[in-house]
Amino acid sequence: RVFRFVLGIRKEPTILSKSASKVIEVAQVGAREGGHWCVGSDQILLAILQDADSVATKALLDSGVTFEIAQAQLIQFSEAHQALAAQELRNTPRTDRIIALAHAEAHRQKKKETDVEDLLFGLLQEDGGVAMRVLKKIGVERSQVHSSLLKIRG
Repeated sequence: RVFRFVLGIRKEPTILSKSASKVIEVAQVGAREGGHWCVGSDQILLAILQDADSVATKALLDSGVTFEIAQAQLIQFSEAHQALAAQELRNTPRTDRIIALAHAEAHRQKKKETDVEDLLFGLLQEDGGVAMRVLKKIGVERSQVHSSLLKIRG
């Protein structure tokens, strides 16, 4: 997949790695199965947690975030905000910003592809999303996940 930066940080296309593309696809499936009309930060968080081999997942696990804990919190949030499934699944504006921030992080690291850990960096920078509210409710601070991610990534 090729995405153009939403924030105008970079003009040329940036490619998601195979693992990051898979995370986005898993997030889309999760959104559709949950009856949502769009892919939000919450689906990205759950999709990252399902990618057992990624640095991002290891950082979340090191911070005490498991798929089961995050999913339980998201169920509580989603019960209040049930949405109907649309024909065409879209990203929320926040999800587009998360992907753009992930591309910016990959560019800063001088990488040719945006990977799963870059998606997590983007997710951590978008403070108002459901995913960050879930992490805060679990008792996990952004700085904790960020530090763990940097330590694991090296």
